[in-house]
Amino acid sequence: MLFHVPGSLDGLLSLLATCFTQPTFQTFRALLLGQVSQTGSRTVCGMLVGARLSGVWEHSRAHRFFSQARWSPDELGLRIAVLIIERRTDPETPLTVAIDDTLLQRWGRRGWGGFYHHDATANSDRSAVAWGNNWLVVGIVVRIAILDRSQSRVKVIRGDMARALIIVDFQNDFTPGGALPVPDGDQISERINELAASGEFDLVVATRDWHPPEHGSFATSGGRWPQHCVAGSDGAQLHSSLDQRRVDVVIDKGQDPDTEGYSGFEGTGLERLLRDRGIDEVAICGLATDYCVKNTAIDALRAGFRVCVDERGIRGVDVHPGDCKRAIGEMREAGAVIG
Repeated sequence: MLFHVPGSLDGLLSLLATCFTQPTFQTFRALLLGQVSQTGSRTVCGMLVGARLSGVWEHSRAHRFFSQARWSPDELGLRIAVLIIERRTDPETPLTVAIDDTLLQRWGRRGWGGFYHHDATANSDRSAVAWGNNWLVVGIVVRIAILDRSQSRVKVIRGDMARALIIVDFQNDFTPGGALPVPDGDQISERINELAASGEFDLVVATRDWHPPEHGSFATSGGRWPQHCVAGSDGAQLHSSLDQRRVDVVIDKGQDPDTEGYSGFEGTGLERLLRDRGIDEVAICGLATDYCVKNTAIDALRAGFRVCVDERGIRGVDVHPGDCKRAIGEMREAGAVIG
């Protein structure tokens, strides 16, 4: 193969392999990658160009995949539907199904060319031979963050890892004037917005402390911190200087009153979200370096993600002098890239 399939995509495609013979599956993988990465024509030629196989594979190989290869569109469609239902839908939420009968209603004469039969769709009255494709297309509608197609295309062609930006707890209560301010915590907004708008990330996530009023970390409950980021309060909201148009998903954490909730992965759906979106690497910024940033980074590493912590986009509390420096050392020792 002259193209690289990212591990996250390859893992997803492997779940569909049993729908094909091995040679047919290889063709399917190539054409799918070409479809994703192609900016122009969505034809078979375009798919081969997108997969960098134009002139390497015979054009007829792709056509035979659609007309003669031993695979069932119905079986493949059902397998994909099961994956969508299992991974992308809430079991308590009714499914929304979209039906497109365009191909079912096409009329025309079947033509022959390039070693395959195709639907000529001749312009004629309804007395013409109605070969058509006789396909009824059914889709399950799911709501996901929309990725910029050009960014996704470049990453697929180059074989780069899919990346997410995690903005940790950039909230009112953690900035000057808040209940638990991080010194100069508001000064990272420019850097965070720069990262979010850079086009380098396939997904942008913001975490929020979202504590119940009786959270165990509060001094009023015997904990060490003043009451902060109470769910629904103004202090728990994302800081106004954050360009929230760039944020795809907000993850609330710290909702269990019996846990500190420092990590964005603790008691949340963050790991599953990243895996569902095919993310391999995360960049982390936000507040505070020596608590939530550190714990989120280390948990991301434990979950198997590559981690980069952006030093310009973090600030720490430094309850004890040197806490931030030690936290950066711990993240680096655990395997994070600090830059």
